[in-house]
Amino acid sequence: MNCYFRLICLLIFSFCETLCEFSETGKNYILSRHNYLRSQIALGKYVAGNSTKPSASNMMKLIWDTTLETTAQDYSTGCPTGHSASRANIGENMYWWTSPVVTQTDAELLGNRSANLWESEFQRFGWNGNLLTEELFNSGIGHATQMAWATTNKIGCGISKCSSDSFGTQYVVVCLYSPAGNYIGMDIYKSGETCSNCPDGTNCESSTGLCV
Repeated sequence: MNCYFRLICLLIFSFCETLCEFSETGKNYILSRHNYLRSQIALGKYVAGNSTKPSASNMMKLIWDTTLETTAQDYSTGCPTGHSASRANIGENMYWWTSPVVTQTDAELLGNRSANLWESEFQRFGWNGNLLTEELFNSGIGHATQMAWATTNKIGCGISKCSSDSFGTQYVVVCLYSPAGNYIGMDIYKSGETCSNCPDGTNCESSTGLCV
């Protein structure tokens, strides 16, 4: 391989390295957006469909999990067009986006953009009760309910740049959650006084209303 082609390969590799996984900034965007939603629900401040939702008594604070991140990153690298095969007690949200301009900022903001889109399901469709029924799940809020599932306490996400054409560059974002949410017949969260039902071994973070 001559010097010219080696230079091109190095440039491509470096370019992919900056865009093919989340930096700490990107991870913080995702984590903060999730925990902000969870905090608003926990404190009884979340409004959807012109209705303020009851406060949560058992809402866990999410932490970033590197094992989930690695699995999510590996799956995103294959540029999937749909969800992965089910994993034991692991939830999954995905987002595809095409950018007309390829920049590092695009990749970093996609974590925030994807979380905003998933949360917007609550704004568009609302929910009448915390019990997740087939009807409620099929109303279009499945991404949002996983974001807000009270007993989920870990998240890890990956991102990959998949293709470029005249329309722009496509990215795929994969977020994995543990323990999984979206179990039909179970509550999204328990209503009640904020932090009054935190799991054993956790404490209430008063500023957020989340169990830590």
